[in-house]
Amino acid sequence: MNKPAITIILLAGFLVLGAGSAFGMHHSIAISLFPPDNSLLATDSIRVDAGDVEGSELMFLINGSLTVEDVSSDVNLIRWHTLEDFEPSTFIDDPDSEDVEFLSTAKGLFIELGDLEGGTGELTVVVTYSGVLYDSLEAPPAAYAKGFGETSGLIDERGVFLTNESLWYPLQFDRMFTFTLRVDVPYDWMSISQGRRADEYTGVLHGEDRTFTVWVEEHPTPELYLVAGNYYRHEAFHEGVWVMTYTYEQGDSLAQVYLDATGRYIAMYETLIGEYPFPKFALVENWWQTGFGMPSFTLLGSKVIRLPFIVRTSYGHEILHNWWGNSVFVDYSQGNWCEGLTTYGADYLYKEQMGQDEARDYRHHTLISFNSYVTEGKDFPLSEFRERHDASSQNVGYGKSLMVFHMLRRSLGDSLFWQALRDFYESSRFTLATWNDVEAAFSGAAGADLSWFFDQWLSRTGMPAITLESAAYVARDGGYEVTFELRQDDPGFRFDIPVRVETTQGTETQMVHLAGLDSTYTLSTGAEPVGLAIDPDYDTFRKLYIEEIPLTLGSMFGQDSALVVIGNLEADSTRSYLRNVARSWGLAEYIVEEADFDESRLTTDHVWLVGRGELMNRLVGPEGSRVRVGSGSVQVADSDFAIPGNTLVCALRNPENENLGLAVVISGDVLSLESLASRIPHYSKYSYVGFEGSRSTLKGVWAEGKSPLAVDLRER
Repeated sequence: MNKPAITIILLAGFLVLGAGSAFGMHHSIAISLFPPDNSLLATDSIRVDAGDVEGSELMFLINGSLTVEDVSSDVNLIRWHTLEDFEPSTFIDDPDSEDVEFLSTAKGLFIELGDLEGGTGELTVVVTYSGVLYDSLEAPPAAYAKGFGETSGLIDERGVFLTNESLWYPLQFDRMFTFTLRVDVPYDWMSISQGRRADEYTGVLHGEDRTFTVWVEEHPTPELYLVAGNYYRHEAFHEGVWVMTYTYEQGDSLAQVYLDATGRYIAMYETLIGEYPFPKFALVENWWQTGFGMPSFTLLGSKVIRLPFIVRTSYGHEILHNWWGNSVFVDYSQGNWCEGLTTYGADYLYKEQMGQDEARDYRHHTLISFNSYVTEGKDFPLSEFRERHDASSQNVGYGKSLMVFHMLRRSLGDSLFWQALRDFYESSRFTLATWNDVEAAFSGAAGADLSWFFDQWLSRTGMPAITLESAAYVARDGGYEVTFELRQDDPGFRFDIPVRVETTQGTETQMVHLAGLDSTYTLSTGAEPVGLAIDPDYDTFRKLYIEEIPLTLGSMFGQDSALVVIGNLEADSTRSYLRNVARSWGLAEYIVEEADFDESRLTTDHVWLVGRGELMNRLVGPEGSRVRVGSGSVQVADSDFAIPGNTLVCALRNPENENLGLAVVISGDVLSLESLASRIPHYSKYSYVGFEGSRSTLKGVWAEGKSPLAVDLRER
């Protein structure tokens, strides 16, 4: 555990830091943070190659709330000025992109220079600026269940969070640079950035005791992050890498858990991919709930880091981002390959390490979620994914993408798959990489042109719809031959698909290649076949049959137009609470009282039954139903769930039309329901979830039915 010991050093004014690396642009920033005033005071000494200056003018973006106080240069400075009303295309190729909304808070800094000696050599400009940075936290859109509080950046008494979107330093958008950053903060605070901690000391500045930390990044980076707070630090040296924790509490038990986990994850990914690219990795606690991964550190909310499962799930995901996204950078202009690859190498791989059943469930849920959320009109090519902003974009950019990588691995095998990723990492470190670079690495490792594979899965929308048309077997030459026909909708996809044959002596799995709209296959077995299943473990990105989709809450939250019926047996005051809950789920446009509900809509629409009513009593509870509603309890699967003081939310097939969903919300504690409503979408992978007050006590997924892609050959 470290807290700075006081050392008195008088520092007059700002320190302009060293010359930095030989990379084309280098920022040397000295910044003072004043949390009580939400303000900063900074000097940035920017070294650039003269050949990179267009004409004789340097242009930067900076936050509109900051005041540029002075600009100087070691070459002839003619003039400088700032401009709030500027043409966005001056700085950004695609100023209409959703990814650059922060332009609305920016102003341009224009620096006109004299003779640049024919465009050779280096020059330095020094920009001094100050001001307030505070973009208040906002709740994410209701449709995005896994969103965190959102801000472009703020300086707050509880902590500091600054990113490129904060425009807290003179920025050239999409320009790579190295940096040296000296930060001073209140004496009992610490600051964290990416790169190496080169120095840390205490001193007197601005008439008060301050803590100074110097961070150095010698590798090119497109972003500069700065986080600060009242932290205790724990650290250890693990096989050449400093592993650290910055937490608000002094005790070291939690810190040790994360220090040990960091070492394990780094060792694992170095074996799979290659050498860890940074001198440190730090877990940094945040006062608002986040799950952010930056180069060489992660910023996780104070509640998040104390969840018992985080260290074995999401934490490893953020560490893997130091290979994918934070050292091999994403060229967003050509799509985001990074999130799907990281999710596959972390979240999915951890399930695989737990066992094949867990891995199968993960793939199955990924396909269910895509089928549920990426409804008509919401699908788009994977090559157009930039970042997630709602459930449908998440399922394309994360879900579809991880399945693409899984299909590559199934087709190529583990050895070639991981070799391709090692090659990709080695050739792309500290550069902007595209899907084309991913394709080149896999084609190189496979020794074959895989452009057809990437063109298909990146450029097209939709997913294959496969039909098993016929299946039979015959005895031949002391063994058996199984013949079957597969068809797919036009226009077809081209892909490998696993086929499992169950025999009297066990099971055999083989891969077949489907390249046209229909193909006939013959597989040989030694023992008598008794069953045939196409893609039984959900290894292929494909449309699911209704029998393969246990209806989940995500299936209902993902619908564009679901009706909400407020039960007529609830009191007036209760119905008011229930309407508020439905509104919080983004369903306000479709809320009706049961007395006003046209029951013919049950055959055409997905419906939420919110609160007890006569309609619920009639539809939910026939003999054999998965959910049966009684007067004081609900039977869910094999459990009796009491209603008084509790809340149950579940998704069922609509008995009026099995292709439609029927969601049921029953609560004997509507005050708790209203307070926990924002959490319920987080349970989207479950078919039912029950709460005692605000505590989850029951959850599960309905068993899937028999797939039309599986047949009993003995019945043929």
